[in-house]
Amino acid sequence: MDALEFLPPSAELFIKGNRAAHTMHVLPQSGMLEFVLEGVHWSVNPGEYLILPSGSLVSEVSFSAGFVGLVMSLPLSVSNRMTLRSNYGAIGHMSLMRHPVMSLTAEEVTSCRADLERIRQRATNASHLYYEQALLSQLSAHVLDLFDIHARKNMRKDLSERSASLIGRFIDMLFDGEYREYREVKHYASRLCVTPHHLADVCREVSGEAPLYWINRFTMQEIVCLLAEQRQTLTEIAESLNFSSLSHFTRYCQRHLGVPPSHLLPAKK
Repeated sequence: MDALEFLPPSAELFIKGNRAAHTMHVLPQSGMLEFVLEGVHWSVNPGEYLILPSGSLVSEVSFSAGFVGLVMSLPLSVSNRMTLRSNYGAIGHMSLMRHPVMSLTAEEVTSCRADLERIRQRATNASHLYYEQALLSQLSAHVLDLFDIHARKNMRKDLSERSASLIGRFIDMLFDGEYREYREVKHYASRLCVTPHHLADVCREVSGEAPLYWINRFTMQEIVCLLAEQRQTLTEIAESLNFSSLSHFTRYCQRHLGVPPSHLLPAKK
């Protein structure tokens, strides 16, 4: 199992970890974390919890001078095992991708801090005979606590089970990586046995965004992670994501990320 880490409050480490396929969890105790995501300014203060999915193109990250809190970097290989495969799990994930900061009650803050401290303690006890299983169990309990908090505050009672099921299956297809080969809405609609128009209507009702937004969002996050890892050339990344050519891949990045892929490669030291 890839190692999770608890990081010091460093903007450089935060951005590097997130782009290198790590989900970032932040629970401030004092001070503030600020960042920009998709052109929107966010701040994370005491009484709030940040879950930032891997590959998010964050910028302008800063921790205040008095920041004290817990910053957990969770590898994608681990966070994927924590994914809640249910209708609300999919809808909750969509919500957190657009609105990554949750407000907590004082009781929830205490519970989350205790969870994270237990995870940190487990992570350092590598001599445990069942280290991986024990750590994953602790992480799973915390993730379920977070979904419980989010669902209690955000679950829509007016959403039909049929619509929730449709979006759950759509997002599951993206989690399974179908966006690597298929980036047209008609493919997903056909697999779900609905029309593209119906899928678009339900997706906008549930998330406020069209299906293509989510297809591109998953694609962009993978691109950012692959570029950060530097294990493949640009041409190899383009081929792995079924782009017809490097120039097509470059145009896609320019359109959706605002810069060509070469601009997202980590700076050489």
